[in-house]
Amino acid sequence: MKIVETIALITINETLIVQLVSFLLFLFVLNRIMIRPLRRVMGEREALLGRISDDINGAEQAFLDMGRQIESQENETRKAAIKLREEIEASGKQTAAEVMASAREQISMLKAKAREETKAQLEEARQEIEKEAPMISDYMIGSLLGRRSAS
Repeated sequence: MKIVETIALITINETLIVQLVSFLLFLFVLNRIMIRPLRRVMGEREALLGRISDDINGAEQAFLDMGRQIESQENETRKAAIKLREEIEASGKQTAAEVMASAREQISMLKAKAREETKAQLEEARQEIEKEAPMISDYMIGSLLGRRSAS
């Protein structure tokens, strides 16, 4: 029996070449079976994440565009509402002016009618007084003098 004493950690012999070949074969198989599919899946995942990121950016841009459109439509609607309110106010003022003018005209007509009626009543009262005045004066004279006038 021979005892070999070795001082070096690695000895270069035929087992080293076999181990090196088997290690390279293991790396080749590992690369084919695991690393390439894993890299392919990772690449697909990166591409998917890129598409999702692009979709998110597109959706954000669409959201911002819709927000601007809504804001623009809101401003247009506000302007239209303000214009409509001003038109309604102008129409209301015009209608109010027409109603006031009509009321003033009716008031003037009623005043004129009341004056005419008052004038007619005064005239009628004067005529009644003129008819009754001689009788009243005779009665008063008779009452004051204590006798009746001979008329």
